[in-house]
Amino acid sequence: MDAAPGDVVLISAPAGHGKTVLLADLTADAPDRVAWVSLDRMDRDDRTFWIGVLEALHACPAVPADSPLRTLEVPPAPSGEPAFMAALTEGLAALPEPVLLVLDDLHQVSGAEPMSGLDALIRYQRGGLRLVLSSRSDPNLPLGRLRMDGRLVEVRADALAFTPDETRTLLELLGLSLTAEQMAKVHAQTGGWVAGVRLAAMSLREVDDVDEFLTDMAGNDRAIADYLVTEVLSRIPPAVRDLLRRLCVCEEISADLAAALTGNPEAGAMLAMLERESSLVVSHGPGRQWFRIHPLLQAYLKADLRRRDPAYKRSLYAIAARWHVEAGYPLAALRYAQRADGDVLAEVLSRCGLALLTSGQHATLRALTSQCPDDALDRDPRLALTLALAQLDTGEIVAAESLTRRALRSWPDQPDPELVHLRSLAELRTMWLIGGTLSAALVPTQPWDSVGDDGRVLQDLTQAAVAAVSGNAEDTVRHAEAAERMASRMGNRYLAARAESLLATAASIRGDLGALRRHAQIADTLAPAELWDGTTDQVLMSNFRAYCAVMQGEPEEALALAGPARAFAVAPPPGVEPAAVATLIEMVCATAEVDLGQPLLGLHRLREIREKTDVRQTYVKSIAVGALWEHEAALQFGHPEQAHQCRAWLRTAVGTGGDLALASAAAAAERGRFSAAQAQLDELLSSRRPPLVRWVIVSAWVLGASIALRAGRTAEARRAVGHALREAAIIEAYRPLINAPAGVVDLMSADRQLLEGEHDALIERVLGARAHLAPPTTKLTAREQEILRLLPTLRSLDEIAADLWVSVNTVKTHVKAIYTKLGVRSRREAIEVARRRGLLPSHSG
Repeated sequence: MDAAPGDVVLISAPAGHGKTVLLADLTADAPDRVAWVSLDRMDRDDRTFWIGVLEALHACPAVPADSPLRTLEVPPAPSGEPAFMAALTEGLAALPEPVLLVLDDLHQVSGAEPMSGLDALIRYQRGGLRLVLSSRSDPNLPLGRLRMDGRLVEVRADALAFTPDETRTLLELLGLSLTAEQMAKVHAQTGGWVAGVRLAAMSLREVDDVDEFLTDMAGNDRAIADYLVTEVLSRIPPAVRDLLRRLCVCEEISADLAAALTGNPEAGAMLAMLERESSLVVSHGPGRQWFRIHPLLQAYLKADLRRRDPAYKRSLYAIAARWHVEAGYPLAALRYAQRADGDVLAEVLSRCGLALLTSGQHATLRALTSQCPDDALDRDPRLALTLALAQLDTGEIVAAESLTRRALRSWPDQPDPELVHLRSLAELRTMWLIGGTLSAALVPTQPWDSVGDDGRVLQDLTQAAVAAVSGNAEDTVRHAEAAERMASRMGNRYLAARAESLLATAASIRGDLGALRRHAQIADTLAPAELWDGTTDQVLMSNFRAYCAVMQGEPEEALALAGPARAFAVAPPPGVEPAAVATLIEMVCATAEVDLGQPLLGLHRLREIREKTDVRQTYVKSIAVGALWEHEAALQFGHPEQAHQCRAWLRTAVGTGGDLALASAAAAAERGRFSAAQAQLDELLSSRRPPLVRWVIVSAWVLGASIALRAGRTAEARRAVGHALREAAIIEAYRPLINAPAGVVDLMSADRQLLEGEHDALIERVLGARAHLAPPTTKLTAREQEILRLLPTLRSLDEIAADLWVSVNTVKTHVKAIYTKLGVRSRREAIEVARRRGLLPSHSG
């Protein structure tokens, strides 16, 4: 095989084509340089996969004893860990001679997380590694790119097909002595397919007239397959034939499952015998304890069973479904239950609901909801609530409420703790989507002692969610951390991500933006994407992370992180008002636009958001945050009336607490009423009027420093800056410092020695962020803004003066001031700069 160093060899063909035999030939010349990994479905777990790869490398004599590969630790999510992949790649590159890494049965993990890491390994593969992949289907890897680069060596089914000589050799090894013509017929009829040759050989051992048998094989592929299967089955003892007929409904069979389907405790031993004596079944997996019937034979048997006795076939599916429930394979149980009937499906969903919920299989549950009989939903509240929670996972409130009503129709007088927890979770998620209050009667009080680890994690998550809704950060953290520890021990990344999302919520309650952003990021990266993307949890984490990015001076990052939440706001599920869950993200994006130099657009959007927000369905902290952001921008860019409207809205929607005190102080300072402003700040900072939003404290100290500087009280200003830095460092809220007046920033930068280096890193971050934000626009007066808005029209200055009922000299004076403030020398330049800075709408606007 012509494969150069750095090439990837792909052997891709269906079962029975001799891939493993070819691998053995490829590695026979240099066995000491081969690291062989035989994969199975357990290797779909990312960490298990890479542990297996490293173990194979450790067993390879070509890997020196002092190679860093022998001490490389595998992290929890290696494929998503650049440091691990880099260390692995570098360790392979440093090997004294290339190692041949064979990944056999790669289809077992294709599409799972390890594939992203394997992609990275291939991308950065160097001379220390030669990679051979064997799979029944093309793996989810960038094969097209490898082909274009000339790095892919492909071996497919046509290349693996036996030649006539190879067919003859195999038949002779199987004990058949045929003429050359008979050998040629076998090869022609089977097309050189290895499994077909073996099946033909099984029948040829028993027939009296070989020529007649080979003549009967003529025809198309389907006819050949049907004939081979019929001939094989006709020569199998009745007990074995009946065994295969009962087992054919299952893709994978263990000895216990075979016993359940057949009622024969010796069924497992019969399967082992069949594997030894024929290719009808093949064992696989750890300990080779699972069996598969040959696909061609299985297809024939299933079709025959469907024709002859469809009711019996459904009963076998029901047995298989219930066995998989007991064995702890809920997804497999669902597959078989679907093929049985609706009642069996409802039974399996009810029994496996908890395991499916805690493994994040909400999409599967949603897809099966319509297949459950109505009477099953009406009589089984556990089933109805399980399916309701699956709907709520993506915000399908209408379907969830319908299912919850069904659960209440048969609600028992004395519900068990599991039912109470499921109902509490459903109500909590509904509240998050459309608002409301959790009824005290539904707050779980009884311990859920009778369930396993999954149930205990779900119990802690429910208690954490209840505490979060109540604003109790301490209890939220206690229960969420317990859930996270248990989920991590179980290896359940989905549940661990749910716990992290609640830890993020607790940080939000405390106003700790650093912890909020860290926990939200962990949740997003920890959860498997296929279980997390599009869920309400992801929407909440998107909200949190984007909000923190704005408050930490990263507006561009905020807009990037806002994607999932914005998508939810634009196209919410039926029955969900986007304002209930998406008001904050709209405010975040509008404020990011202000910070990126689009104040006119951002202020317009912030006003629109405020005017359409239903304060009864919006989190009160979101109202405060949005109003404070809008108020700050309105004052900064010369819109005092809009700032006044923000204060009035704050007073009505939030009350007269510290958030309103800050806004009132800022407005008073803007008008030069420094004593009144300081009085408002004193009430806020003395905790007589505590704010809802913790970073308001940072803003208050910054404003106090600015007032003190204007009054010439430098020492007082310096103390205020120190307070602002200390509070900002604690909660990692930097925006008030980044947007501080120039004098405050100059004082902060100049007084580093007086601060004894305590906040050097924070000051550097503030100065760096400030340098990257859009340049501040000099404030225009109300009359200057009015004239600026008329400059893009075709009106002359005389016509503008007439429209405004002022003299043309007054207009000229204002135009000159506009040019000076914008740093331009002509009307055209003024219009261009104003549009670029967001002071005028764009051409398309």
